Amino acid sequence: SSIAAQLALGRSVPEAVYRAKAYLTEVLSHSRDLQLGGGPHGPLNHLSSVTAKPVWPVRATLAATSTVAGVEQPDAAPALPPGSLLLYAITDVSQNSKHGRSMYDAVRGAIAGGATMVQVREKEVCTADYVATVRDALRARDDLRAEGKLHRTVPIVVNDRIDVCLASGADGVHVGAEDLDVASARSALGPGKIVGATAKYPEIAREAQARGADYVGCGAIFASSTKPGSSVIGLDGLNRVVQSVAIGVVAIGGITSSNMGSVFEECPNIRGVALVSSIFDAPSVEKATNGLRKKIAATTPPC
Repeated sequence: SSIAAQLALGRSVPEAVYRAKAYLTEVLSHSRDLQLGGGPHGPLNHLSSVTAKPVWPVRATLAATSTVAGVEQPDAAPALPPGSLLLYAITDVSQNSKHGRSMYDAVRGAIAGGATMVQVREKEVCTADYVATVRDALRARDDLRAEGKLHRTVPIVVNDRIDVCLASGADGVHVGAEDLDVASARSALGPGKIVGATAKYPEIAREAQARGADYVGCGAIFASSTKPGSSVIGLDGLNRVVQSVAIGVVAIGGITSSNMGSVFEECPNIRGVALVSSIFDAPSVEKATNGLRKKIAATTPPC
């Protein structure tokens, strides 16, 4: 009936199915609070949209359609909690090994220090080890929350691998320019997971948004030691991407504590910055991350 209602509104079959799934996901997430009926679930709370606050990470697919750069963009509202992209930490196994720390300790330190989102990136491990590594990262976050040391939502996403995301229970996936396309990632993960994409140019960013990305990572902004072959687009290129889409854009590539301020100052609508070495190549991940948060707070806050 939910699909039929969407079709009656004139939506295409794929969009009707997509929106119906999002609606039912949100309804199911709120129905547990009704405490009615004798079964394991109880009745559906069809009035959840007016009686309860949305439960993250349900994708806001029932929002009004918006127009960006003259192109209609359905479901443009980000699925991310506000502020998630502000300080985006990307793990590096070689840097963790250099400092003799586990993924658990690295992610725990980053989140405790103020990272607002974490991407677990592993390139040279088998699938089973990758899943175990992501679960360690999730456990680090959950332990902080259980200890009463974390009172905010910190999404943890997987680089590239949708299968690892699903097997580990991660919050989503980030796909690069040469990885699985955004539409396939969104189709596989559904509306309840985060999908991020890499976009160096406005046309790529608009394509990612149209196909279901929640945010895009844009860069390299400066020359990067972790990806030396990535071409530099600079702050002007970053601004062009930011202005081309409604979803959040996070700057990446060569960003350090010394040049981070210029990103926020020159790109006032940027949602945040993504860092690798400045966080995980430090003797203390927590102290390094905390220092970055303080520097961000001292600059013009992103929109």
